[in-house]
Amino acid sequence: MSPLPNPFVTACENANVPVVKLLLLLGMRKEAKIMEHHKSPMEVFKDNSELRPALEDNTPWLDRRFPQEYADVMKGQLEAHIMKQGFMAMFIYGLQGLKITDVSLVFTRQFQDYSALVQAFVYRMLMSTRQRKGIADRIAKVSGRQGVPSVLQRALESDSVENVQKRKKCLDSVGLLPMELLLTMIETLLPAEERISLVREIMNNHDLFQTDKVLWTLKEELTYRLFKSICM
Repeated sequence: MSPLPNPFVTACENANVPVVKLLLLLGMRKEAKIMEHHKSPMEVFKDNSELRPALEDNTPWLDRRFPQEYADVMKGQLEAHIMKQGFMAMFIYGLQGLKITDVSLVFTRQFQDYSALVQAFVYRMLMSTRQRKGIADRIAKVSGRQGVPSVLQRALESDSVENVQKRKKCLDSVGLLPMELLLTMIETLLPAEERISLVREIMNNHDLFQTDKVLWTLKEELTYRLFKSICM
């Protein structure tokens, strides 16, 4: 136990539900034995009607999503992790729904030193189509279209009808093929960077994703393989 009050305990004591939810999203463990008599917040506050829904939410941590109400609180967090080369936190926050707000980071040396797959993750998972186009137009004004980095150009081309149809074909096959065969088909049809866009599409269809076990399993396997490829 810390000699100082734990922020999560303080938030629970004051029934500050938004802060409780935010700390849970950031990785706080509600079962941690951080209170007196070696008890956890889950045990102590289980009968609090205001806190119960947040404390009893058993959604897997990586499948939790940052709601819009936290956008201002978390503003700049992704950029900070990218600049500090903290890819792990950037990866997790991105999967939980945080997006880039300051695209100027792609012009820094730190970003350009990342591998193409990490850059693709930033362009495809953490940015909107509008942001990608804006960056490409900014580069083209200075260096011409030939100056647009290939990883960004491929991200722009990801929105083409052909690529959209390929990803749709993969998603339409979910549940029709055994998982291993489905993964083999996806890896045959889609290069690694396109598989990032496929994960993004699965994540964006959140209601279906949360109720479809096969789709959830596919996302987990694709995410694991992506992370493994980046870390190699």
